[in-house]
Amino acid sequence: MSIGAASFTEKRMDCNRQFCRLYVLSQFCSRSRTLKIFDLSPARPPALFANLDIGSPELAGSARPVETGWDLTGGGKDIWEKADQFHFVFKDIAGDFDIAVRVERFTPAHLYSKAGLMIRESLNAESAHLMFFLFADNEPRNNNLGAHEMQFRPKAGDECQAIYPVVGPPAPPDFPAAYPDSWLRVARRGNRFSAFASTDGKTWKLYAEQVLTLANTVKVGPALTSHHPQVAAEAAFRDYTEYHQASQPLVKRITLAKDGPEFSRLVYGTWRLLETKPTAQEINRRLHTCLGLGITTIDTAEIYGLYEVEHILGAALDLSPGLRDKLELITKAGIYVPCSHHPERRTAHYNATGPRLVKSLEKSLRLLGTDHVELFLVHRPDWLTRAEDTAAGLNELLRAGKIRAAGASNYSASQFDLLNARMEQPLVTNQIEFHLLHPEPINDGTLHQCEKLGVLPMAWSPLAGGRIFAPDNPAAPRLAAAAKSMSSRYNAATLEQLAYAWILAHPSHPLPIIGTNNLQRLHSAAQADGIRMEREDWYALWEAAQGRKIP
Repeated sequence: MSIGAASFTEKRMDCNRQFCRLYVLSQFCSRSRTLKIFDLSPARPPALFANLDIGSPELAGSARPVETGWDLTGGGKDIWEKADQFHFVFKDIAGDFDIAVRVERFTPAHLYSKAGLMIRESLNAESAHLMFFLFADNEPRNNNLGAHEMQFRPKAGDECQAIYPVVGPPAPPDFPAAYPDSWLRVARRGNRFSAFASTDGKTWKLYAEQVLTLANTVKVGPALTSHHPQVAAEAAFRDYTEYHQASQPLVKRITLAKDGPEFSRLVYGTWRLLETKPTAQEINRRLHTCLGLGITTIDTAEIYGLYEVEHILGAALDLSPGLRDKLELITKAGIYVPCSHHPERRTAHYNATGPRLVKSLEKSLRLLGTDHVELFLVHRPDWLTRAEDTAAGLNELLRAGKIRAAGASNYSASQFDLLNARMEQPLVTNQIEFHLLHPEPINDGTLHQCEKLGVLPMAWSPLAGGRIFAPDNPAAPRLAAAAKSMSSRYNAATLEQLAYAWILAHPSHPLPIIGTNNLQRLHSAAQADGIRMEREDWYALWEAAQGRKIP
C-alpha cells in the first residue's frame, strides 16, 4: 500500500522543555491525517558507522567521515532488479526510527546514479530494502517529477519496485534537487515507511509512504551507486540527524539563584563563533543542535567578534520563528576597544556607567532581534565608576523588563559584594575564569561567596582555551595520563569530558560555558553532564594540572 505526496505544516508544543512535534498533513486528495514525528536528538558521530561495498562492484567505494556526515565514493551497476551493487555507510537500528540527511553535493557517473538513505535487512546483495534517493539533476525520469525517487524490494531476491508521488489536483507535486540543500528524511512506524523531502531541513514535504514488512532491526544509512562499471560517483552527505520520541535531554536544568532564571547546566558560548566564518544558516543549525541536547542557554557579549557576533546570532535566530522563545540569552557589556566599527576610540577601556550600560544593552536587543534577555552581565569591573552608578543602569533595565536578571563577570568577591549591595534585585551570578589550569577561584573567596549567597557561578574557558591539550604545556601529558587512568570508570570518558565534569563537581555548582564550533565536540560535552566524578579522581586531576600534591 502506497500513499502519495502531501504537503504539511509543523506545529510545536513546549511541555516542560520536552518538545512534541505534530505534522498535520493535507492530502492533495482532500483527506487529512496526523503523523507523529520524533523529536530531534543528537546523531552518533559518523566515525561510529561502518561502511562496505555491497554486491562486489568492480570499482571499490569509500567513505570519509567529516564533522556531521561523510564524503562517499561509490561504484556498482545499480540498486535495482534482483541484486544490488553500491557503497553503504550503515549502523543497526531496532524498532521505529526517524532519520534525515542533507545531500550537499552529488557528482554522478551516469544518468541513473543514485545517492540517498538506505534501509536494509542485511548486507547481502539481494536483501529486502527500502531506499529514498536523489538523481543528480531535475530531469523527469518515469513518473518521479524531478530528482527524487523511492524504491523497495519486498523480499530478498524479488524485483525492485519504484514509488512515485501522486499526480492530482490542485497541481502535480514537484521534488527538485536543490544542492547544497537537498534534504532526505525517512521515518519508520512499525511496517509503514514515510519519505520526506526538504530544501531547508525545517519545512518538509511528504513524498510517499509504503507499507513493507522488514525485520525489526535493520541497517540504516547513506548509500551511493554509480550505475557505471568503470566510473565512480561521488556524494557529500551532511547533517545526519536522528529524531527520537520526547525524552529527558542529555543536559539538565538548574536555577541560578533564589527567584533567579532557570538555565541549562551547560551554556553554549559564542566568543569564538566567527572563527570558522559561519553563515547564519550554519549558526542556526548549531543552535538547533544545542536545543536537541538540552543546551538552551546561549552566552554572548557586545564585544564578541569585535562587535559582530550579536548581529549574526540575531540573523540566525531570525531564520527559525519561535527558536528565540526556546532559548535563554545572556549578553554582556562594558568593554570598549578601537576597531573598524569604532575608529573614534583611541584606546581600549572599561565603562560600566549606568547610561553606557543601558545604551549597550538596547543595541544588543536590536541586533539579537528580541525585546529582552534573560541575563545581562557587567563584563568587567570598571575601575573609574562607583558601584551605585553601575547599579543604577542595571536597576533601570530590570524595571523596564529589558533584562530578567543581572549579574557580573570577572568580579572579585569584594567587588561583587559592593555592586550587589546597591542592587534593587540581587545579582544572580558571577561569570569567572575557572578550569583545571586556573583553580584560583576555589581559594580566593569567589566560589565561597557564591555558595554563601546562593548564586551559581559560570565558568568561562573551561578547557583553558585548549591549553590542557597543548603539546608545549607541561600539564598536558600529566592530564592525559590521569584521564586515561580513570576513563574506564566513566564510560570511556575523554579528557575533555572529564575537564567539564571536574568543574561540574565543585559544590558551588558552576555552569561551564562551552565554546566549541565543532558539533561532535558539542555532543561529547553534553554527555559530561551525566558524569559523577569520584572524590579521589577530582583531586587526581587537580594534582595532574598543578604538578604537585595537595597541601
